[in-house]
Amino acid sequence: MKFDFEKAVKSGVEQAMRECELTIGMTLKEAVEKQIPKKPIKIDETYNPERQEWDCDYECPSCGNPYADDSYCSCCGQALDWWMPKEKQEEIKE
Repeated sequence: MKFDFEKAVKSGVEQAMRECELTIGMTLKEAVEKQIPKKPIKIDETYNPERQEWDCDYECPSCGNPYADDSYCSCCGQALDWWMPKEKQEEIKE
């Protein structure tokens, strides 16, 4: 009987992926996708006359959790992309 190394490796990887899903509560694909930054969703914008600037409220694009200025959502762990083009930054300052 010939040992099928490729089949054994595939089986071992599949088992490890199932165990990882049970441990972290999501698939490895979902965990990797959470590390790809997504733009936060603006849900409210109000002008603050004392500071003479706009205050904005955002929510996570993955779970809808409202939050402050963070690199990751505190609820689901989604990486957040706060980068804004220079033109947009200048537009906001005006």
